[in-house]
Amino acid sequence: MRRSLNPAVQRRRLRIELQRAREGVRLTQKEVAEEFGWSLSKIIRIENGQVGVSKVDLNALLRLYKILDGETVQGLEEMADDSRRHPWSRYRGILNPDFMSYLWSEGAASFIRQFHPLLVPGLLQTDAYALRLIRTLAPPSTPDEVTEQQAEVRRLRQEVFLREDPPGMAFVLDEAVIPRGLGNDPADRATMSEQIGRLRELNSRPNIDIRILPFGMGPHVGLQGPYVLLEFPDPEDLDVLYLENEPRSITTSDSALGKKYRETFERMEDASLSAAETDRFLERAAAELAA
Repeated sequence: MRRSLNPAVQRRRLRIELQRAREGVRLTQKEVAEEFGWSLSKIIRIENGQVGVSKVDLNALLRLYKILDGETVQGLEEMADDSRRHPWSRYRGILNPDFMSYLWSEGAASFIRQFHPLLVPGLLQTDAYALRLIRTLAPPSTPDEVTEQQAEVRRLRQEVFLREDPPGMAFVLDEAVIPRGLGNDPADRATMSEQIGRLRELNSRPNIDIRILPFGMGPHVGLQGPYVLLEFPDPEDLDVLYLENEPRSITTSDSALGKKYRETFERMEDASLSAAETDRFLERAAAELAA
């Protein structure tokens, strides 16, 4: 049985192969669209990995690109099949469409950088913290079933920690994230204490680096809001920048914008507490919650 890979990985690989094949026969995207009577946007979306490609369309493209070797065609067909498996489709009714688009890229990333000024990021949240936060931010009429499914999505995302080849991860959290906590009643303090323990445990792993950015840094671009930068194993894949906001978030591969946020992230890392200092900061915060 062939190995089952993340559909986001397969979609990105397929789009690279199709773009290379088109360029190999010296055709433009416009010429391909005209050949099949497609809109130009269709071939652009296929090559950008924004949409899957059907078997019929794939075989038509491969014939045009003069890819006729049976083994190669079969491999690309399997790649296309895998790329159409959407692991988040059953949550379509409860997730922001912008966030669903981001999840495709997150699952394929080889390195994740994230800054958050106010909250523990979803990948790092305990179940109790996630559920408490989701219920707090949801409209009052939201059914418990919906908030529980949203918390389930966060648990599924965290399966990335169980992979044989988990991505590298770097997180910068503003100092405000920890003292802000969730509230001051005993249950909330216990939940935050557990969350701090989780941060310390994750920060001990070789592929994860969590830093606290102290108040003394002053104004910085991160104050505009939380963001995530994703890198991918194929050097031809552009980094993805996710700017988190409500009601609309932005996922972009704009290289200039990504470079700006990457440089800012690195400056924030340099200004953050060291790994040992971060651990001591979290240890003190946990002790204060327990007092």
